[in-house]
Amino acid sequence: MSVPQILLISSHVVRGRIGLRGASFAIERLGVPCWVLPTVTLPWHPGHGPASRVVPDAQSFQTLIDDLKGAPWRSELGAVITGYLGSVEQAASIRDFIVSLKAENPELIYCCDPVIGDEGGLYVPEGTAAAIRDTLVPLADMVTPNRFEFDWLTGKTHFTNEDILETAKSINASKVAVTSAFPIMKQSTATLLWDDASETGLLAEHRAFENAPNGPGDLFTALFTARVLLGAKPAKALETATAGVFEMLAQTVKKEMDELVLVEEQTRLERPMAMVNMRRLTGNVVKKKGVVVTPKPL
Repeated sequence: MSVPQILLISSHVVRGRIGLRGASFAIERLGVPCWVLPTVTLPWHPGHGPASRVVPDAQSFQTLIDDLKGAPWRSELGAVITGYLGSVEQAASIRDFIVSLKAENPELIYCCDPVIGDEGGLYVPEGTAAAIRDTLVPLADMVTPNRFEFDWLTGKTHFTNEDILETAKSINASKVAVTSAFPIMKQSTATLLWDDASETGLLAEHRAFENAPNGPGDLFTALFTARVLLGAKPAKALETATAGVFEMLAQTVKKEMDELVLVEEQTRLERPMAMVNMRRLTGNVVKKKGVVVTPKPL
């Protein structure tokens, strides 16, 4: 039986390991073939310097979507991941395609990585961010925002992991993974996963890095989705995806590279050896009379 494939819809760079370049490489290293559809093409990440944007016009993008709708191989797809959008019009085209795929295959997994901003604010036009929020997030089985994006999409400011979990429970998606959640360990970074099926909150932590390269969010979403598609339980998918990201960040910083060293250290994607601190929050975090019981490691 052939392995289900993943369609990636996001940004493409000529040089670098962000967006489609990083995600498709990581997913295929796990043995899952990818389809890729660029929403915008850039020479490199804008953080490296001025970068021209080449965005397909709305009609050209819709034409590509129409071709995919009629493709005889569409049954190969087991998942779709969307990331950065190049224009507001792309959201409706993508929505219609995902709806048609799910009509044929209700088991298809749609993961929405709402790449709209970070602590510095939105880095896409507000109309594009709103289109992702209103058009794509409601369709998603899994959502993987950072904490700023989660706050913006939900219209709430979250001050604790418990706040995040309460809001995540109200989202239609069955799995909500919020990166840059609140770490419990010092000098760490954390990803908080709400899994609706098990009604469980899981926190994965690893050491934080100064001057970290771009792309860990794209990489986490790619690894997490691929692991889920391949049958991993949510806790295992979270642990291995987080460990893979940690090892790539550690090696990239160690080698003083400006892009993730995915090619050079690719075996770490498949078999990450790093220890990730995993904590179960639901059931172990108890609030009574203002007292919070500290969650215990798994």
